Amino acid sequence: MWTLTDDTATQAPGIQHVYGDLAAPEVSIEPATPTDHDAVLVRARLRR
Repeated sequence: MWTLTDDTATQAPGIQHVYGDLAAPEVSIEPATPTDHDAVLVRARLRR
């Protein structure tokens, strides 16, 4: 099990959290408008 957050976001960092049990998770923070926080994008693979 892992946890990722948006700690590196420029708008309201640390408010979004993602939990999962997939393999090799990668997080990226994407700018988003007109919201008050950036978007969190997580890519991961299914476990075999």
